[in-house]
Amino acid sequence: MIKASINEAKFDALDEYRTSSLFTEAERAALDYVTELTKDKKVNPNTFAQMARHYSEREICEIVWLVASEHLYNMTNIGLNIHSDMLCDINKKRKAARNQEKNFIRNYGKESSAYRV
Repeated sequence: MIKASINEAKFDALDEYRTSSLFTEAERAALDYVTELTKDKKVNPNTFAQMARHYSEREICEIVWLVASEHLYNMTNIGLNIHSDMLCDINKKRKAARNQEKNFIRNYGKESSAYRV
């Protein structure tokens, strides 16, 4: 499960990894690398150089293998019409619930256990 390898706050901040203080420079370099690899199907030499400053050749190979494996699983699932594990939806629902709680607190001035996430 993801919680075993990444804390919830970090998972929730993935969209803002470039600016979030929760991520190290090495993690930002890896996320830039895998984002380019996934979206563009190629990697800018500068992005690779940044990644190589933080990771060994073996670690880079392992990261590429993980990305490639996930791509294979995703393509297989699409081809077989297997739907998402809802992880993205869970994250969106959690953020929406937190926003609802913040709005409640802002409007009513105190926390209600009914709106706790």
